[in-house]
Amino acid sequence: MWSRATQHTLTQAELLAALAKAELLQLKWRSLNAFVTECWDQACKDVEILTSKSSVCSENNPLYGMPLAVKDNFCTQGVKTACASKMLDSFVPPYTCTVVDRLQNRGMIVVGKTSMDSFAMGSGGMDGTNLPTKNPWTWAAPQYQGKFSKESDADFRIPGGSSGGSAVAVAADIVYGALGSDTGGSVRIPAAYCGVVGLKPTTGLLSRHGLIPLVNSLDCPGIITKTVEQCTSMLNAVAGHDPLDSTTYHSRPFKPVQLHHQDSISGLKIGIPQEYLTPDTSQEVIKVWQEVADKLESAGASVERISLSHLQYSIACYSVLNYCEVASNMARFDGIEYGHRAATDESTEALYAQTRHEAFNDVVRGRIFAGNYFLLKRLLVVTMKSFISKRLSCDDSSIKILRKLSVQWMCSSLQWHWELPHYIPLFLDWKTAHSVLNKMSSPSQAILQVYQLFQCL
Repeated sequence: MWSRATQHTLTQAELLAALAKAELLQLKWRSLNAFVTECWDQACKDVEILTSKSSVCSENNPLYGMPLAVKDNFCTQGVKTACASKMLDSFVPPYTCTVVDRLQNRGMIVVGKTSMDSFAMGSGGMDGTNLPTKNPWTWAAPQYQGKFSKESDADFRIPGGSSGGSAVAVAADIVYGALGSDTGGSVRIPAAYCGVVGLKPTTGLLSRHGLIPLVNSLDCPGIITKTVEQCTSMLNAVAGHDPLDSTTYHSRPFKPVQLHHQDSISGLKIGIPQEYLTPDTSQEVIKVWQEVADKLESAGASVERISLSHLQYSIACYSVLNYCEVASNMARFDGIEYGHRAATDESTEALYAQTRHEAFNDVVRGRIFAGNYFLLKRLLVVTMKSFISKRLSCDDSSIKILRKLSVQWMCSSLQWHWELPHYIPLFLDWKTAHSVLNKMSSPSQAILQVYQLFQCL
């Protein structure tokens, strides 16, 4: 719907008509719960302002006048940014984050903030304060027709998370593109589940200024669109050094990506880590994986199995680092300075406890507890020693393998998108974890067993 000839200069009337179509689509698909905040009236005003500017040209600018959806953890001036949580339910930022600002400067129109898992903690799109977000393919795919009820909030396929609302808005053609954030797959998983393009750029390529942090060392703004061309247009608009974010890459200027559709993939070396072909991987996923591999080989690429033996530690290490940084980041939400505040005056400690109990859901509280547990001094010392030894041992062997490849190709998820009754958020009884950790002689073995517990609970 949103592809167009870039040579045509769009008038205000044409842009407003396109915006009206987008709003009608949102009304049609409102039951998907893609948005938590809608701002169509402001979007119309922004179109009028845009067409009055001489500095923004529509010619050769595919983003001009295109509707943009923004995940609810990116700050947008004058528009509520709640991270799908009760804690920030009344927070209206006084400024706009860099990536949204750059897209607006290229002519894109923000039409709303999209649903997400609370504070971006989740992979199903089910753990926010808003109604559950639904995958649009629940009703559109022929094999599902008649199987699910559109009126039910307990009978559908999940969109993936935590950027589920952004992926749904794009898949349903409501917007040209959407912004999400990716820490451990939060753009890539919902993009895969909803059948759209999801890009998690290299860390430092996009500014994180104005992105409410989950895990500072891993967070990255991401882009979701219908096509690779659209994704490239948005990437070229937002990439590059930002003086407001010292982690952005600044040693040399960003060169816009140019797509060459006639390029051959002959000679391209593609590696598939065999560690991902586990008994837990869905046969449907393996079948599609194999079909695409065959097509790539037919087109001239070289596809080979590789072994990255240290992948078994990756998710466990990621989980521990994630929880530790979450525990640190969430400490700022105490009910004193800003955000939700409980109605109790017994003591300062009681205010802290009641505020956080009321405003954080089970997933957020669980990660805070886990992070503080892993940060205990007696555990931190042995855990970090184990991490360092594993990193030193895996760096050399993995880099040698990866240097031989052009592309490393992996699936976004081991399973096809879940039906709601079968989607079980991963919780862990930390008394059980504590017991396991105390019995293990090797810290790395302990972390792996804790991860295995996540798989079972």
